[in-house]
Amino acid sequence: MLQRIEVGYRHLEDDVAGQGVRASLQEDLGVRVNSVEFVDVFESEPGFSSKDLFFLAENLFSDPITQTVSIGRPLRSRFDFKIEVRFHGGVLDNVGEMAAYAVRQMIPSAPADLRIHNIRQYVLHGRLTLVQAEKICTKLLANPLIEHYTIMQRKANER
Repeated sequence: MLQRIEVGYRHLEDDVAGQGVRASLQEDLGVRVNSVEFVDVFESEPGFSSKDLFFLAENLFSDPITQTVSIGRPLRSRFDFKIEVRFHGGVLDNVGEMAAYAVRQMIPSAPADLRIHNIRQYVLHGRLTLVQAEKICTKLLANPLIEHYTIMQRKANER
């Protein structure tokens, strides 16, 4: 099982990336949502202790003043749609590569072949359809030539 660190902003007004996506949805696609939260996700192969994961989450992957982290569980559990975008296998993930390099500098016992994958997560709040969510992915959030996406929809009984 992959180890996963999720990093998001404590306050919606600090989430400039989420605000930008919300504006682009309205301006470029004509889709209105109440809010968009951006979450940076870092996945790695197992092998780090809980202590090391917490150290990395707090000291490398986040700004503890403006951001909050979650290790091994979702940071944002309330949503109407949650979209994750990641690179296809074989496509260079620059953020992931730099994260792995930084981890090896901070934790000398980290494996030399450590791979970290960066995933962009968008948490959407508002009345949308699955068709609109697909359009958001293909027209705005992902480049299907080099990335794939996953759409999660809140179940009707969770509303």
